[in-house]
Amino acid sequence: AQCPLCPRNVWGSKHINADVSTDHLDLKLLDQIDLDISDVLINGNYGDWLMHPDAIEMVQLIKNKWNPQIQINTNGAARNKKFWQDAGQLDVTMEFSIEGVDQDVHSYYRRNTQLHRLMENAEAYINAGGKATWIMTVFEHNQHQVEACKQMSNSMGFDKFEIRYSHRQMTGNP
Repeated sequence: AQCPLCPRNVWGSKHINADVSTDHLDLKLLDQIDLDISDVLINGNYGDWLMHPDAIEMVQLIKNKWNPQIQINTNGAARNKKFWQDAGQLDVTMEFSIEGVDQDVHSYYRRNTQLHRLMENAEAYINAGGKATWIMTVFEHNQHQVEACKQMSNSMGFDKFEIRYSHRQMTGNP
């Protein structure tokens, strides 16, 4: 994705911020960490978890080694149904970032994502027993869809619907 306010991309362009590594976390290195960990947040601001080639294995390693509470934030728009069914078995809280109920409104901010694909993935995750939260970042361009998003989240079986207000303004056209 190329969300304009995430620090990974330079203002929503295809250019990766020079300060951000594009390497994937090495699971062997992760396994060498010797700390007492009770909570893990995997946030997608610097790269979405679901893009890691061993995303499921990463969470399984973390659970087996430390047994923490795990929360993952994702745009949810990649991978196939099988991946999301497997993710639904991980016993984590998956926060799907969904900014509208139609493609134009959603992708104004969540650039290069397909809303229909995200919804199919969220549905596969939820139907596999996954605990899901719909997180909506509210901007001027999508504030009129908050109630529709809340209703859709309920009808799809999300456990929670949360909104957060952007404290930053986007400029320019998508």
